[in-house]
Amino acid sequence: MGGGGKGGGGAAAEATACRNTLPVPISKPPTKHRDSSYAVIFVLHFALVAALSLLEAQGTLHSSLIMYSRAGSWASMVMIITLLGSFIGLCVTALVSFASFREPILSLGIPFSITLQICLGNILLLLRTRYSFLGALVLASAFVDSFSYKAAKDNMSFTFALMQMVKDVFRSFGASLITACVAIVVTQTFVLLWWGVFFVDLISNVSSNNAEYLIVIMALSLYWIAQFFQAFLAFIVGGCTLWYFVKSDGESLAPAARVMLHVQCGLTTSFGSLCKGALFSPLAHRVLTLHNWSRGRPSSIVSRCSARGVVSTLCSPFVYTARRHHRLAFCLTATYGRTLCKAAEEQLQLYPETIDISVEDATCFTLTSTATEIAGVMAIIFGVAAERKEGAAWPLFFCVCFCLAYCGLSLAVHVYRSAVDALIVAFSVQPERFARENQIVFLRLLRGTETALR
Repeated sequence: MGGGGKGGGGAAAEATACRNTLPVPISKPPTKHRDSSYAVIFVLHFALVAALSLLEAQGTLHSSLIMYSRAGSWASMVMIITLLGSFIGLCVTALVSFASFREPILSLGIPFSITLQICLGNILLLLRTRYSFLGALVLASAFVDSFSYKAAKDNMSFTFALMQMVKDVFRSFGASLITACVAIVVTQTFVLLWWGVFFVDLISNVSSNNAEYLIVIMALSLYWIAQFFQAFLAFIVGGCTLWYFVKSDGESLAPAARVMLHVQCGLTTSFGSLCKGALFSPLAHRVLTLHNWSRGRPSSIVSRCSARGVVSTLCSPFVYTARRHHRLAFCLTATYGRTLCKAAEEQLQLYPETIDISVEDATCFTLTSTATEIAGVMAIIFGVAAERKEGAAWPLFFCVCFCLAYCGLSLAVHVYRSAVDALIVAFSVQPERFARENQIVFLRLLRGTETALR
């Protein structure tokens, strides 16, 4: 499938539009499984989670992190906030699809998110419990988000234009793609409910001396589970969005059948690639973001010699690996049936400027800020209700509630970010068709590409 650039793009358009060597999109699952070792490890880790709660017997404990008699209260509140997080996430995703709701919801999300994190971080530190150090992590998150605030605010109108374009693409798939997205959110909710039951059982059945180590293990498990479902969503939504632009005019596979094909591939042959991408792609994106920031032009010699120089030195050893696991690979893996690293490497080789566009795009930050804001409010409400009962364990209870609510909210709004990543890829591999779909977005992305090429 070839793609040629022409018209007002000039030399930069030629550089981005005349290098398409991607094959025809798959019409059936690949014959071989991709990255199967990661799939095995991901499945086995559930057995590890289930086995952790058997480490110590309930009857021999005298110093559990929470009393066994209160475990039922923890479990019920954790289940409620998990269900609410997913439900509210779906509602927010539906509301921002309407232009009249999009601006007030997303515009307020960024400043409220940063303010909320600053307040909560200080509260956690002032409590002076064994888990008050979590307040420092919350404050660090607010500090990092403050660097992205201005760029996200300045590019808000472009973010809205991208989201409107996503909505237009979704219309061609009817209800099939929306149904698949809702099914993924619901499935994650059931898995998180399972995780929450085992987490509460664990910290009420082990001594407080061992609790910290096991909480770290459970936190890693939650990270991998949540990121897997985000990868799965990116695989389906991104694959369908990219296929919309690269399909041939005589494509025989209907849009609904394309959705089912990606679901089938994600659960079978590409399952290992999704597990691998879920583990590494979020970290890779953080590294690429910091590396991109460190290459910017500082306003003074002091900032050049201090912050940016330190960040550049720390990130440099990981940049190569990060570029082999960037998140744009999910839509390519789905559309062309390739392994994660192979898709990432070929995209980087042919269209390196798209990686910078993805890193600098503010859509992800805007959406996650909104999810953070709502999850924080939910955690405060549940935390206030439980504060008197939990005592020294309250900061942990609060953070667990926040994380579970955030998982549901962020996965739902992740629909837009997944599609935007695919739009960036489609812009590079099929610029003419992309321009016909939305010339304003095309020209804006082209301007960013010209900057990258310089």
